[in-house]
Amino acid sequence: MSKLLPIYEPIVKSYKHHALKLAMMDKEVNFPWVISNFIQLYTPYNLFDDPNCDYHFLDFYLLSKNDESSPWLEIKNIHNLVFKRNQNVIDFMHKAIDDDYYLYLYYDAYYLPHSYSYKKEHSPTNILIHGYNEKDRLVYGYDYSYNGIYKLEVQQIDYDSFEQSIIHLDYSNDSWAEYSQMCRPLTVNQMVDISMIIMLLTDYLDAYPSYKRVKDGSYFGNSYFGIEVYKSLKHYLELLKCNKTTGNILPFSILWEHKRCLVHLFEYLYRNGVVHRQELLNPFRILEEQAFNLRNMMLKFMLTKKESLIERMIPIVDAIEQCERSSLSLLVQLLNQSEFLLPRNSSDQLSIPSFT
Repeated sequence: MSKLLPIYEPIVKSYKHHALKLAMMDKEVNFPWVISNFIQLYTPYNLFDDPNCDYHFLDFYLLSKNDESSPWLEIKNIHNLVFKRNQNVIDFMHKAIDDDYYLYLYYDAYYLPHSYSYKKEHSPTNILIHGYNEKDRLVYGYDYSYNGIYKLEVQQIDYDSFEQSIIHLDYSNDSWAEYSQMCRPLTVNQMVDISMIIMLLTDYLDAYPSYKRVKDGSYFGNSYFGIEVYKSLKHYLELLKCNKTTGNILPFSILWEHKRCLVHLFEYLYRNGVVHRQELLNPFRILEEQAFNLRNMMLKFMLTKKESLIERMIPIVDAIEQCERSSLSLLVQLLNQSEFLLPRNSSDQLSIPSFT
């Protein structure tokens, strides 16, 4: 017996905690939710206190942290101790997939050949299990491959290796890997929330810490939000100039994906008649192009170590920040004037037809 649940191309790929959840999403159905939520940026780790902090120091901030409250996904948390005690990983996986649940699992990368730590070190990471082939004893998982080309793609994993990677997971020093999840997409009427978009764009422009809207902020006390993340990016480049840290493409990949999300947002709003000035799309496309150039320049720096590349990147970061301030300010102004904006005291959302 075999079964395979569909995988969709995620709009955000750089970090798996976003990409794997989005890979369960039919974009044509859930696109409105994505463009209403993937707007705010923040710095989970403080480069100013620790130049060699975790290299995931730039990320999207979602009001529904870890997508726990997203309307398109049913989530059931699983403590990973369950697998250690029962060691019935394969049976559990069969039953979940048969019931149309994806498995968002943490595993020990030491045991899986496609992983960066294969046979090198024991390290927890995540994967999205979406199918199996019982005859060939294969599990299908969506994950990054580190065999030559760094690529997010479907991996074929033999039952024994998969089971070992789950049973031997050690999360004692990594609390974020303590719980895995069963996830099942829900059929809901997705809507664009113009008020939400205005709020998050305004938070971004004002560098307002959006976590204050939903939860206690002890974790985010040293974080930059919104437009202020450019302080961290420029500080990071200065550290590289002084050889006080190492090159890393991830923050610039996230920056590029953020600008790409802004392009998708504007295109959607224009296509559905919420904003009417198509020429205003050009600055957002320029932002996306320049962020992509930054990403490529960082990649080139990592290969060549040429300091001149860093010197060229710093003014580009400044230019992106300035262009973004003016472009987003105008977009917020247009949205506030939109006929689609509901009264501030309304808890309803605006339903806009799916994009074409």
